[in-house]
Amino acid sequence: MKAFMLLISLLLLCLAYLLPIHFKPWAIFYGDVLTFASALALLTVFFKQPFKIPKAQYLGFLIVLIPMIQFAFGQVIDFGNALLCSSYILMFILMIVAGYNLSNTALNREKTFSVFSLAMLVTAVISSIMAIVQWLDLAPIQNL
Repeated sequence: MKAFMLLISLLLLCLAYLLPIHFKPWAIFYGDVLTFASALALLTVFFKQPFKIPKAQYLGFLIVLIPMIQFAFGQVIDFGNALLCSSYILMFILMIVAGYNLSNTALNREKTFSVFSLAMLVTAVISSIMAIVQWLDLAPIQNL
């Protein structure tokens, strides 16, 4: 189950980078949704095992409250903006902690880095091929 969820997380992250949907007013909304889904899939790996939080990251959890405090004092007018900012910061802190837990030993660190680097390399090659196909106007669909 752990390997399956790691694979799902990696595939969702790669798909977020390759997604060609960029419409106004939310140009990167779909990519952000896939990235959040990837992060949530990655966090499910740690449900049944101990989740170690480094002491330096406790300060990060306090930083999550800053947008809410700004909303309470009227510096941020819309509650939705404060909530969205807090959720981005919280997910960032959780991904730092997840990365720490995935690379707790030298072997895990090497394996995680190798798999992630390979996935990003394959994604970059696919993205480059998509750009070249668009540039040469070889796509049967104009919005590839």
